[in-house]
Parts: sequence; C-alpha cells; structure tokens
Amino acid sequence: MSRLDMKWVLIGAATNVGLFALLKIALNAGIGSRGLFLYVVTSAAAVLLSYPLGGALIGYFSPGETIKEAGWAAAASLLVTWAVRSLLAGEPPGIAALAFEGALAWVLAVLGAKIGERVQGETPEKLEALALEDEIDAHPQEK
Repeated sequence: MSRLDMKWVLIGAATNVGLFALLKIALNAGIGSRGLFLYVVTSAAAVLLSYPLGGALIGYFSPGETIKEAGWAAAASLLVTWAVRSLLAGEPPGIAALAFEGALAWVLAVLGAKIGERVQGETPEKLEALALEDEIDAHPQEK
C-alpha cells in the first residue's frame, strides 16, 4: 500500500482552488451572476469541471498511485473555497451543503485521478509497487 504524498495533496488543492476560481470567474463573465439561480448554476458548473480536471492532473503528473492524493486534495480545496465563500457571504455554509459538496468533490476528483492514471500509463514507481506486492504474495509470513 502506498503512502500519502502531502506534496501532491498540496499541489492538487492549489490546482483545484485555482481551477474553481478561474472557472467561476469565466462562467460569471459569460453567463452572468444575476440572481441566486445563476449563482448556483455557475458554482455547480465550476465544481463539476474543476475537481475532475484537478484530479486528472494529479493522476497524470504525479508518480506512482495517486488516487488518495486527489481525494485529500479535493477535501482540502473544498475547505478553502468554503472558507472564502463564507467570508464573502458573511455566514458559514450549512453542514448538509458542505457534506454534499464534499462527497461530490471527492468522487469527481478520484474519478479524474483514475483517468489521469490510465492516461499516464505504467511508471517505474507503479511497476516497483507491483513487484513488491507480488513478492509479498509469493512469500506470506507464517505465524
């Protein structure tokens, strides 16, 4: 089992926050943010695009198995975006909304990372991990 690489969690969180902000700005400029409905639409579109793209970038560029890093990066970036949105709105988000968006962000980021991993193909780190797993399976410890 590979360990969590905090460098890629931080890179992924920064990527997710940056993508979310850029997409939100672009969507607001293109669609406009007049009214609550369009605010929700642009926020949902930014979430639906930023987390899979961020996860795919983590999956593609980071070495080894990186699915966990994408999930943790989504959680970290979600906390940052919710904090910023809370400061701008003047009140904290509801727990139900945070839980729903958190689950959605995690799933989207992990799916994006799986796609990134698939596009990346085999790396020396992945092959080394597979060889280690095969060696452990071939010589189980007896109690």
